[in-house]
Amino acid sequence: MKSRLHILIPSLLSLASLLSLSVRAAVPVVASTSLVGDIVRQIGGDRVQLTVLAAAGVDPHGFDPTPQDAKHLHDAGAIFLNGAGLEAGLDRLINAADAAKKVCIVSEGVTFLDADGACCPGDHDHDHEHAHGELHDPHVWFDPLRVKTWGTNIAERLSTLDPAGRAEYIAARDRLNTSLDELDAWIRAEIAQVPEARRRMAVDHQVFGYFVSRYGFAKPVTINEGFSSVTQPDVRAITEVIREIRRSGVSALFVGITVNDELARQVAAETRVPVVRLHTCTLGGPGSGAETYQEFMRTNVAAITKALK
Repeated sequence: MKSRLHILIPSLLSLASLLSLSVRAAVPVVASTSLVGDIVRQIGGDRVQLTVLAAAGVDPHGFDPTPQDAKHLHDAGAIFLNGAGLEAGLDRLINAADAAKKVCIVSEGVTFLDADGACCPGDHDHDHEHAHGELHDPHVWFDPLRVKTWGTNIAERLSTLDPAGRAEYIAARDRLNTSLDELDAWIRAEIAQVPEARRRMAVDHQVFGYFVSRYGFAKPVTINEGFSSVTQPDVRAITEVIREIRRSGVSALFVGITVNDELARQVAAETRVPVVRLHTCTLGGPGSGAETYQEFMRTNVAAITKALK
């Protein structure tokens, strides 16, 4: 028995040591939104312990952080934000958690668009970006090729935190890039089935700037001219939107699933165009067909092309 214990105890200690190393290898990180979080997950895999603040189904434009989120920010090795002002509401909480140096803007290096769809340089300073973020369209995820920049920035920050995992992070980034190239090619093939004259959209807010720029659509007719889904236009603006939808021949009004569609349905009733619900600023929940970034894009594109053909 004593001989067996001499063999068993070192084995158990070795197993405990391996388990301890495995636990320590998981780097605690925070992502601001479900879309950012999914790309972090695709890059980090089981080497990261991921917390998503605005989870699937939560619109980041109206996200209200909790005291528990402050603890997640304080404990995180890195905080991954989209940037371009999308997470302006987190600034105070990040500063209170003394976590500003942990922030990684995943869109840093992306060529942003402005409200008119024109290119403009991105801000690289976090505070300046939030101070002037209204100049930039934050919805960069509607261009899969721009999401490649997310993967690069995430892989580099995780490699800094966890140098032993660098080879895994870089390999994951390369797999992501391949999947994004394939996604872009698939979207182009789907859009090609829509006659160019019908590539016109009406939308609830300015969320599809990168999509229409990448895939050859006319500038959308927009109920809310801002980049946020939580602000409301005045009566005069709504009247002009109705006129523009009638004038332009738009055949569908696309509204985010997380957005209150009461106003959109009023516009739809006046213009006699159908309302089509899309996943715009967040992934969908289980069974939604939009549980990963790639699924999110494919589900949206399928709905858009079906409505416009």
